[in-house]
Formats: sequence, C-alpha cells, structure tokens
Amino acid sequence: MYSPLVSIIIPLYNAEDHIAETIRCTAGQTWQNKEIIIIDDGSADNSVAVAKAFESDLIKVYSQANKGASAARNTGLKYAKGDYIQFLDADDMLSPDKIEQQVTKLRDAPGKVAVCSTIHFYDGSAHTDAKPSPYEDGFLFDDND
Repeated sequence: MYSPLVSIIIPLYNAEDHIAETIRCTAGQTWQNKEIIIIDDGSADNSVAVAKAFESDLIKVYSQANKGASAARNTGLKYAKGDYIQFLDADDMLSPDKIEQQVTKLRDAPGKVAVCSTIHFYDGSAHTDAKPSPYEDGFLFDDND
C-alpha cells in the first residue's frame, strides 16, 4: 500500500525547555514514513544544542538568522521531501497516532485537506474549545459542498 512521506517542520526559537519533548513525541509517531526538519531561527539559548543531540537520518537540524516563525517554516519547506507537510511549533506535542490517522484519511479520500484542533494542558488537565465535525467521516465539508 502507498505510504506517503510526511515532512514535519518545526521552527525553533528559544525553546530549550520544550524542544526535546516535542522531538520525542514527533519521532514516536506511529506513522513510520516521516522526516523531521527543525529550523533554528537564531535562538539565543541552548535550543540548537538540545535539538542537535537528536540529529539522525530521521531528524535534521538547520540554522538561520532570526527572521520569524513564518520564514523558518518556509525554509523548512525548501528542505522537505514529503508528500504531506505537518507544521509543529517547538513547544507542541502530537497524539501518537495523529499523523497516521490523517494520512490514512487523506490517502483514502483524494482531494481532501486535513486540519486538526488544539488541546491546551494546564496543570496536567486538558482543555479544548474544538467542535467535532458534523459529518460522519470527520471531514470539515460534505462531498457535495
């Protein structure tokens, strides 16, 4: 079965306290065919050293002068080889099967676009304002739209 490559692009700026956990949860995704591209955007803390400790065939770290998160994402796109792109902030985490669920849905429904919602964690408890899709298949739009 077709197993598209997913490029996970992480802009990094002064996130030394969070980037290791973000990298671990990203590398631990159940979807195996992935690459993780970290673009350091001129961090002044120890973020780059923390990220570089994870460098491997799966995880690549690049540096640029500070230009902002959008520019770092665009730089990441230049290095990306994936069929699909996942942007992720350096202090974010993903559910372990998030990418697998999205790729499976997208692979089975050509022409669709995947989005996801956000869950915020405060003092160990999860909070979300997300509303579930009104459609059975979980998509945002009905096929007739």
